[in-house]
Amino acid sequence: MKKGFSLLHLMLLILISLILIRFDRISEISNQLASWIGLLFTDFNSAWSQLNLSLFDDFMSIIILLHVIVITLLFKNNKLFNTKITLLGGSLILLTAAILFAPLISNQNPNFFTDVGTTKLLPPMSSKKVFSTTECTSHNFNPGRCKKCGLSINNENNMVFADSCYLSGTNFCFFQKGTKKTLPLASIITSENKPIVKNAHFILGTDQFGRDVFSRVLYGARVSILIGILATLISLTLGISLGFWAGFSNSRVSIVLTRINETFLLFPMIFLAIMILMFFGSNFLSIVLVLGLSGWMGLFKIVKEEVIKIKSKDYFLSSKALGIPKRDLLFIDILPVIAVPITVNTLFQFGNVIIAESALSFLGLSLSSDFPSWGTMIENGQEYIRHAWWLVTFPSLALVLTLLLSNNFAQFINKKLDPRI
Repeated sequence: MKKGFSLLHLMLLILISLILIRFDRISEISNQLASWIGLLFTDFNSAWSQLNLSLFDDFMSIIILLHVIVITLLFKNNKLFNTKITLLGGSLILLTAAILFAPLISNQNPNFFTDVGTTKLLPPMSSKKVFSTTECTSHNFNPGRCKKCGLSINNENNMVFADSCYLSGTNFCFFQKGTKKTLPLASIITSENKPIVKNAHFILGTDQFGRDVFSRVLYGARVSILIGILATLISLTLGISLGFWAGFSNSRVSIVLTRINETFLLFPMIFLAIMILMFFGSNFLSIVLVLGLSGWMGLFKIVKEEVIKIKSKDYFLSSKALGIPKRDLLFIDILPVIAVPITVNTLFQFGNVIIAESALSFLGLSLSSDFPSWGTMIENGQEYIRHAWWLVTFPSLALVLTLLLSNNFAQFINKKLDPRI
């Protein structure tokens, strides 16, 4: 076992910190999951109708957390888990944990806002009092629990933010921007006849609509990383397939594919993406396809050149003479040889896709408002940059750090796999 801070230490630190700091949140979602599973067996239609993307995301975060805990405990003596971890490796693991456990880490839905006059443009490290009313938009609450489905679901539509509040007899008084308001105690969710009032903390402040910037930066990472992975996979598949075809086939096919590649290279990737999105609209699938279809050219050139060199080698000619299928020639004789340049190019392409997605979002060609994006956050924050610097600063930092991490990881892989460096 190597001395120093190992992967196991980091995993345990993340898990223990998450459980201790967010124990209430984890318990709440765990209870919801248990209640939903119970309802699934008693009233399937009701349980299925309540399952939405947000609730599914919460449930999956708990399931992933349990799996990570079990895997960490089962393989704690594994050599990999006891390997000394570098700053780069630790940063990658922290980024992965933030993406997987975003519903557990963040305080609320990234698109949730209410009482805009009270919560908008709050600076970092601000806090407000928050309580919930008993009126449910879908069912009726009974001290925080729905009478119809029995689930203890925190309905954000019933949350009220206030600067301060106090109980006065049978009335509940609270202040919003210096204005005093009063509600009957019966309309407030209580525990032992006392209003349930919590402190809502906004670590990175709020935006112009009162939405939590920390939650939006966190969920924005999930959007950027997911688009980056899917688009890069498309570019990888196209680049390898077309590059092998061009390098292995006759000169006529090679010339046609090379000219197509050069035609795509004439247009900068961002301009090509804008032109296509203007015609086909902007949604998750179209953005992934556009970024994937506009980033395969570099891989094509690498694969084509390497295939041309390899197909004149004796071992390749022998394999071809034996009648081995082209697919096997690609996966057995070619890919292992060109794995290093392909891997490094793919990792750099991943960073380029994230930049392109943020640029598209900045230009207004982003996903719908249901998906927070770093580029959209930066664009929206320009108007308030003088007196709300955090709206631009934090998503910009997240974007820059992610790109640095991606590029440094690509350089690290290149040094490890390429013996010439």
